[in-house]
Amino acid sequence: MDVRITTAAVKKPSVVRVKPIPRKNQSTPILSNKVASPIHVPALRGSVAQNSLVRKPQSLKQPAIQLERAHHIGGSRLASLLSLLLGESQNEGNLRGPIGRILTEIDNILREDVQQQLRIAQERSDRRQEDLTVKFEQSLRQRESAHLREITELHGRIDYLQDELEATREMNGKLEQQLEDANMQLLEWTQNMGSIMAELDDLRKEVEELRLFKAKYRRGMEHIERLRQESEKQKLIAETTFEEFAKMEQERDELRLEFHKNLQKLRQSNQKRHRAIMAEIDEAEEELLS
Repeated sequence: MDVRITTAAVKKPSVVRVKPIPRKNQSTPILSNKVASPIHVPALRGSVAQNSLVRKPQSLKQPAIQLERAHHIGGSRLASLLSLLLGESQNEGNLRGPIGRILTEIDNILREDVQQQLRIAQERSDRRQEDLTVKFEQSLRQRESAHLREITELHGRIDYLQDELEATREMNGKLEQQLEDANMQLLEWTQNMGSIMAELDDLRKEVEELRLFKAKYRRGMEHIERLRQESEKQKLIAETTFEEFAKMEQERDELRLEFHKNLQKLRQSNQKRHRAIMAEIDEAEEELLS
């Protein structure tokens, strides 16, 4: 073996990307929903040398070149399987057993790679969906709490202003009644001008206070109107929040649909890749047996 490895240097085998094709006497392995990454299968150059290897086992130079080419291939599992195939084809002259084992190993490699990619993609999707859900729920709870607090404060203000309005109306009624009483007294006290003038001064003051109170009442009503406008704005904010929630749910559904579409594409690509690999192996088997 050492003598064969130290022979003259030859060109390294090229690496091609092939896709598996199911054999007639072997069922296609059931893979997961995810698709594995491309598998690089080394293809040995110089098919003439392989034919001569099968036809002339007594020759030592060509098998040594084939083994040396197998050693040049990067340390992949498929490369080691092909190297094993060359060694056993030289020693035993029977390729059925090695090729069957190689097919089994290739199926195992594809299945392991697909399962690993499935786990990684599923974990990423789950983490992303959980993060989006948690963030949105936190934001929604915060907005709802703030909205409820503002509504409670507005209701409190409205109740307070309504109480003040009722008190103002009662006071206005009392003042109007007092004004009527003063007018009656004014008619009765026409002879006592001094007293009447004093009463008039008092009434003027009360009227001025009433005017001030009316002005204050008007400002209170304007403030109530502003509070109502603010309440309408808060309602619009709540509606906008619920619309954003609906948009995020739609975006989540679109992402999920796109994810399933990509899974289907990857599954189809993996099946094509598997058929291409099986075709390459069958061609190699026919070349070695010819």
